Amino acid sequence: MRTKSGFTLIELMVVLVIIAVVITLSVPGLLQVSYRNTLTRMTDNVRQATVKARDLAMKTRQAAVVEVRADSVWVNLLSRADCASDLAQRCVSSPDGEVSLVEGLAEEANIEMCGGKARILGSNGDCDASLLLPNSAFAICYSGRGELYLRPNADANMNCDQTVLTPAATGWQRACGGTAPDSNSLPDGSAYDLYDGAMIVLNRYASECSSPLPESVRRAVFLPSSGSPYAKVAP
Repeated sequence: MRTKSGFTLIELMVVLVIIAVVITLSVPGLLQVSYRNTLTRMTDNVRQATVKARDLAMKTRQAAVVEVRADSVWVNLLSRADCASDLAQRCVSSPDGEVSLVEGLAEEANIEMCGGKARILGSNGDCDASLLLPNSAFAICYSGRGELYLRPNADANMNCDQTVLTPAATGWQRACGGTAPDSNSLPDGSAYDLYDGAMIVLNRYASECSSPLPESVRRAVFLPSSGSPYAKVAP
């Protein structure tokens, strides 16, 4: 009569070693997927904030400002259709619901805003100049006609908890589009062919905007000079 027998200690140890090896090999891949998903989600939040700000400006005929810092994005409404008008309301609501605000890019999601660049009108009226957007703070403005303006700084008291409404900062420059690409490199050494408007670059790894690693994961939000923003993978 044949008797049944279980696993021996050696067989159990071999199985455990195999399981440990499989887990060790799979964890980095799972982390990369998680990193990319987080970056994609946060990038889309930034895109939605700019899309809703543009829609808000065009529906209300009042300029809307997207204040961008390394760890947050706020949307403010100005009093008139032009971007240089006074501030009317902070952290506004759009007609179809709350404007998407992004907080904790660095602290919670470990996402770094690497700044960006824009094509702007030169002194001669041609689209032959570029504006570098720093990763510390910059601002985007959509006029009441949906036109894109930018400046390489943000208001010092732009947060929602501020109650004093101050005049909008000056220095807005009109974004534009051209037939030949602008390929000036960003501070991280990467180069992008930008034909129209502006772009914002986000990096999944903190402190890599200036010197990214080969495995760095980046995405970009593109802001056409007179069209709806969109996002895609950055090279």
